[in-house]
Amino acid sequence: MNHDYLSVLVTELRCHKRIKCEPQLACEHWNKSSYELCTKIISETLLNSFSDEDMFKYGTSISYKTLQSIFRKEYKLKYPIDPRSLSTLTKIVRFLGYNSWAGFISETNKSSEQNDTVHNEESQLINFVKSAVNNSFEAISELTTTALESYYDNQYSAFKVLNEIISHNKDQKNIINNPANPSTVEILDIEIENIGENSARVKTKEYWLLCWWNKEQQKYTTRLKDINDHIYTVIKDKKDWRILNDATMSDKYELQVSKGNSANSQ
Repeated sequence: MNHDYLSVLVTELRCHKRIKCEPQLACEHWNKSSYELCTKIISETLLNSFSDEDMFKYGTSISYKTLQSIFRKEYKLKYPIDPRSLSTLTKIVRFLGYNSWAGFISETNKSSEQNDTVHNEESQLINFVKSAVNNSFEAISELTTTALESYYDNQYSAFKVLNEIISHNKDQKNIINNPANPSTVEILDIEIENIGENSARVKTKEYWLLCWWNKEQQKYTTRLKDINDHIYTVIKDKKDWRILNDATMSDKYELQVSKGNSANSQ
C-alpha cells in the first residue's frame, strides 16, 4: 500500500501546474537537473506559503536524491513513519495543496473508494445489458414478455418493438423453440459510452439468428441473420436499471416474411 500512496504522490506532482509549465519537467524521463529543478520549485513555493511555525518545524528544502528515489519507487517508507521522512512527505503534500500527510492519505483513500464504486457500477451495468439481451432472446423464444419485465420499461420503444415481434409471430403461429432450431444470439462486443448517476448509454455489437418455424406449414418460413451495432439508453429507476431505447440499424425486428427461405440455407 505504501507504494500506492507514493505513486499517487508522483502522479500529482507531475500534474501540478507549476511543474507542468516547465518544459524540462513536462517530459516522461527526468534526469538529475530535472529533480533539482522540481525541488527548487517546491522550496520556493513553500517559502512563500509557510508560516513561521511551519518554517521552524519543517524547513523548505528537499533533497533531489530523496525526490528521485520516490519517483523511482526506491523510497523505503515504513510505519510508523520516522520524523525525517514525515517532514519530507509533509513538505511535498503541502506543495500539492494538502494540509498534512494524513490528509493526503485520507483524500487518496476516498478517491480510491469512489473509483471502486464507479468500477463496480460499470460492471453491474454491463452485466445488466448482457442479461437484457439474453432475456430478449428468451422472450422471443417463449413468445411472452415475462422475461423482459425486469429489464425494459414497457412505456418506451425498446420494449414495444420486442412486444410487437412477439405478438406478430404468435399470431402467425411462428416459433423458434422447436427441436433443433439453430436460432441464437451472441454479444460480440460491449462498452459503456457514458454513465451518470441515473442514466447511461451502452453500445453493443450483436449477432442474431432467428429461424422462424411455422407450426401450421411445418416448415421454416423466415430466416433473419444480423450482425449490427446497438446503442441502449438506460436509466436507473430507484436502485434498478431499465432500458428505454435501442438505437440500431438492425433488421432483426422486421416483421416481413421471407418466402421460401430455408433456415438451413447459407
